[in-house]
Amino acid sequence: MNLLIDIIVALGAGGLSAYALLKFLGTSFIQHQLDKSLKTHDARLTQKTESLKTELSIYAHEQSVALSRIDAQGAQAIHNIYSALRAWVSPATQLINGSPLRGSTDEAHLAFYSSQCEAAHNAAQVFLKVLSDHAIYLDSELYETLASLGRECGLGVATVLVPLRQGPSEGWPVATILARTEVERIAFSESYNARILPSMQNVTERFRKLLGTLRERAI
Repeated sequence: MNLLIDIIVALGAGGLSAYALLKFLGTSFIQHQLDKSLKTHDARLTQKTESLKTELSIYAHEQSVALSRIDAQGAQAIHNIYSALRAWVSPATQLINGSPLRGSTDEAHLAFYSSQCEAAHNAAQVFLKVLSDHAIYLDSELYETLASLGRECGLGVATVLVPLRQGPSEGWPVATILARTEVERIAFSESYNARILPSMQNVTERFRKLLGTLRERAI
């Protein structure tokens, strides 16, 4: 730069040619500095962009892992709830179908009914506990449907259990206990077919849809 200035002075200070040359040099210098700044800015922007891409990729992976974990937990929750419901169905349907004993005493029939009733009663309580433990994995509507189903299951069995417990404690005749038990058992059977069974079928279908959705998300 000093050399160019010396040349300009030599040509004649204040001349038009010197002025034009100085103007050209000034413009070139500014353009050079601008190009240099733009290149530095582009480099920094590229570096920042790559950094953001890496961060987003890590975040997306973490979210994918989290969703997969939630899906697995949700599927396990559905499995546990459904298994608890099936654990109630087994003794309940035994009760609904009536005593399989033939040519047996009233005491034998009552013993059969009592064992199935107690098992179903306990299973209904377990079902409600399992449902409560896994409530976070269900939407409010489905949870309320299952809770209502669980309460109905427990109440239905409890009505049959009343004469089976009350009769012996109050000294009813065996025949009376069996007759009262049969009345409540038939009423429970009608309630099961009219309300409980359709509700269980509806819940089963909703579970299937949920599991299908979870599998799609996991993929």
